[in-house]
Amino acid sequence: MFNHWDLLLIVVVSAQALFVAYVYHPEWKAFIIILPIPFGILIMSVGQPVGISNVLGFLLLYLFAYAVRLLHCRLHLHITAAILLSTLLYIGVARMLLYVLPDSEGAFWLAVVSVLGFAAARAPRAARAAEPGHVTSLPLYVKLPLIFGLVFILVLLKTHLQGFATTFPLVGLLGAYEARRSLYTLTRRLPQAMVVFMALVAVSHLTHPFLGLGLSLAAGWVAAAAVLYPLFHRVRRVAHPRG
Repeated sequence: MFNHWDLLLIVVVSAQALFVAYVYHPEWKAFIIILPIPFGILIMSVGQPVGISNVLGFLLLYLFAYAVRLLHCRLHLHITAAILLSTLLYIGVARMLLYVLPDSEGAFWLAVVSVLGFAAARAPRAARAAEPGHVTSLPLYVKLPLIFGLVFILVLLKTHLQGFATTFPLVGLLGAYEARRSLYTLTRRLPQAMVVFMALVAVSHLTHPFLGLGLSLAAGWVAAAAVLYPLFHRVRRVAHPRG
């Protein structure tokens, strides 16, 4: 059943996807895609505090992005087919994990440490690829209804994915199409995004018992913003090297 958070999610994701579509530089496309705006709204929509599925969902988000890149760039599948197959992979793995994930405090923090370790292992060390920029050629009156319709369908999946719905690539699914010429840049930024998200979920989880759902998410957002700020400046220096 839809609630007011779902309606807000449709508006926010649509706006975020439009920004991705009309921003030219690959670094800014990647930065906008990884902003954790839909995550907080989906947490409020689901109505459950941050748990282990929310944490491990970021590994599935990386799996989605890497699968799109592999299928499209290396196996030369059409970008639409690559996104569809990667989405089905995300849903399938998420559904399987829901049956086996432990629900304990220790498991939650082990998952946080595991995601941070994965992010450190996958942190970009190679030189940045010189990928071309791209701006959508579709007019706004065509693109906007398509985005609204697709996000509407994706919101219906939240009851089947439970906690994994909060990391479902709503913006990533739409953004991967718009960033199809710069998928390396996107996957290169995702490990850094994981650190941002772990700050959010850790602070939100710690503060939930005495702040409640809404305020604990707000506290998590403050922590995420503190980590996101230097990443913003790093992206700005790369995208505009001459200032």
